[in-house]
Amino acid sequence: RSARHARDCVGDLRGGALANLAWGFSNLGYRDDQLFGAIADQLLGTVASLNPQMLINVIWAYGHVGFRHEELFAEFCDVLKREKETLSGKLYATAVWSISMAHPEMLVGLACREDLDRPGYDVAGWIQLYNALLLAGVLSTADRIPAYERMVERMIIGTPNAFEIDVERTIRDILADRPHTIEAQRVIGGVVTDWYVEVNGRKFAIECDGRRHHVLMGPDGGVDEGGQTGVAPAHDYAQDRVLRLFGVTPIHVLASTFYACHGDVPTLVSALLSDE
Repeated sequence: RSARHARDCVGDLRGGALANLAWGFSNLGYRDDQLFGAIADQLLGTVASLNPQMLINVIWAYGHVGFRHEELFAEFCDVLKREKETLSGKLYATAVWSISMAHPEMLVGLACREDLDRPGYDVAGWIQLYNALLLAGVLSTADRIPAYERMVERMIIGTPNAFEIDVERTIRDILADRPHTIEAQRVIGGVVTDWYVEVNGRKFAIECDGRRHHVLMGPDGGVDEGGQTGVAPAHDYAQDRVLRLFGVTPIHVLASTFYACHGDVPTLVSALLSDE
């Protein structure tokens, strides 16, 4: 109902109000393609008028829900090229990472390896930028960047939660008769995995997702009018692509599915026990 009301109001909004509307729904984890499409059409030709924070907010909003819109993202990139040197490192990293979630190909010619040497990033921002450069093909997995190792050392990695521990026990049970290694929160590329598993020369990242993790998609997001469904957020897909660049297969285990099946999650079991 809120999204339908917002769609009716889009034509009366301009600039920052449109950016705030997109940011608000994205921040709530709700994607309605009719709404995001209407906001995008209304924003075209006006993106350059947004102040830096509004600009980054709307880029993040579209990237976070994975909404692809070539004309709007081309306009984002044009503004970023002009304003690149005036944006703080933190805002720039957020913008580049957000673009990589929907249109990584557009980062070529905008983002470069030298961006990693700019001041002003926090650890999370620097690693987001690193991931984005990998996805855009600006960096390769063979590139060694000493600053990256230092950033990883500064990352705060916590202890696994109860759900992750339950998944670990299940993995150990599944692989009880097979030689394997399992490691919590291993860093691969720019991704901190929940569990890293090697078995028969194959590499997996097991990601444990809670029920509030997913983006809710509304009427025009792939379901019938009045319905809704949950999908993984765009940053999951982006991180999965980074993992695959390093030869690691990601497997997502939802808490609801895991406990409903008493740990017998077909995707997890078949992947770990496959000989291919």
